[in-house]
Amino acid sequence: MPDASVQAQPVVLVTGCSSGIGRAVAKEFHKRGCRVVATARRLASIADLGELGLLTAEVDVCKPESLAKAVKEHGPIDIAVANAGGAEFSPLLEHSVERVRSVFDANVFGMLSTVQAVAHSMVQRRAGTIVVIGSVSGALVTPYAGAYCASKAAVDAMCAALRMELKPFGVHVLHMVTAAVKSNFGEAALAKAALPPGSVYAPIQSYIDNRCRLSQQGSMSPEEYARRLCDGALDPAKPAELLVGGRALRYLIYGRWVPKGYAAAKFSEALGLHTLGGPAGTQSSMPWKAVCLVAVCLVASVALGSVPWARR
Repeated sequence: MPDASVQAQPVVLVTGCSSGIGRAVAKEFHKRGCRVVATARRLASIADLGELGLLTAEVDVCKPESLAKAVKEHGPIDIAVANAGGAEFSPLLEHSVERVRSVFDANVFGMLSTVQAVAHSMVQRRAGTIVVIGSVSGALVTPYAGAYCASKAAVDAMCAALRMELKPFGVHVLHMVTAAVKSNFGEAALAKAALPPGSVYAPIQSYIDNRCRLSQQGSMSPEEYARRLCDGALDPAKPAELLVGGRALRYLIYGRWVPKGYAAAKFSEALGLHTLGGPAGTQSSMPWKAVCLVAVCLVASVALGSVPWARR
């Protein structure tokens, strides 16, 4: 007869646990008494998590059959954290379609495959929580990150649709709007950021490298991020969206409320595009207008109860 205490433990599946956010989230749920299934493309990369008492499984989110196998072996799943993903930074003009597709495969279709692998059982049981690791980059579009930003904007839209579609069946979707979190994210992207021979952007390669490192400026520890995520996933009030990470509010304000022309001019200057011959923009001529508009938008958002870090 199954141990009742084991049955009472929520079963949590976390993808992308080889490092960073995924690893920290898996360990935090384990600390809170959950039965955690930590996954990665290579089991060797999470062997130490198995030694700590977590269950482990080899999963590549771009291969739905590997997700199905893990869920069949360790399910039914009560909480799923769709964390696995990747990034590449390069000007879109010279970013091959194949490489852009690989970003979408991991961040968008991999997320959807994870949801589909666990949600059917949740629907049948009329219970379950799906946590999707999104990004402020879904709202804050910057040069050299077009593919990544577009993939995270798609994730944002899919979360909104999934939340509405799954709510009638008692399944909750929590979208983590993630800002700066300390990890190897920037260095991993930097390793793939070399421009092709003869690139028209060669004079500003250093700026592209700096964009890769931007995600680490003012970053939050992955352990603190994991605590915030677990609090949200286990919260009976079921928040719909949490804004978490270093400089999170600043980035989101720039992405959602600062006038697009003003933001574009600032990024053009900060990331070197103005040195290629085009105008730097008129950012210095009207900063007060941007500040006033942001203030009005914030006041209106609070009055309407629609501030993104407090959505329920």
